[in-house]
Parts: sequence; structure tokens; C-alpha cells
Amino acid sequence: MTVAEKHNPAIECERHRADIASLLDHIGQLVEAHSEGQEAAWGHAAELAHVRGLLVEAARFMAGFEEGVIEAMLDEMRDGQ
Repeated sequence: MTVAEKHNPAIECERHRADIASLLDHIGQLVEAHSEGQEAAWGHAAELAHVRGLLVEAARFMAGFEEGVIEAMLDEMRDGQ
């Protein structure tokens, strides 16, 4: 990356968007594989709850909503499945 590219907000935003998309895809794969082939345990549930909380915080930050709004949105999406 050139110095000009490092000081170009459009290029930086696109790079960060691509990184975020890659990380979200990877997190989805990790969640699917988490505790695969093992009997469900409270430790696994706690680990997933921690990751969920971090993702709710990220969504809250990006959307500018309160956590309750994000939780209500998740409830609505869960009910629609």
C-alpha cells in the first residue's frame, strides 16, 4: 500500500469493509464448528453467549441503537424463522 493509499479514506474504508466481511464469514464458520461432535455443555453455551454479546455491542455501535433495540430485532428475526 502506498503512502497516498494510506491517506485516502475511501481506500481505507473499503479495506476495513472487506476485512470485516472476511471476519464475519470466519466467525460464522467458527460458530458452526464450535463444540461440533460434543455433547452440549454450559461451558459451550457461555462461550457462545460471550461472542453473541460482543456482536450485539458491535451492532449497537454501528447502528447507533440501544442494546434493547438490537435485542428486540434479534427476537423478531428469531420469531420469523
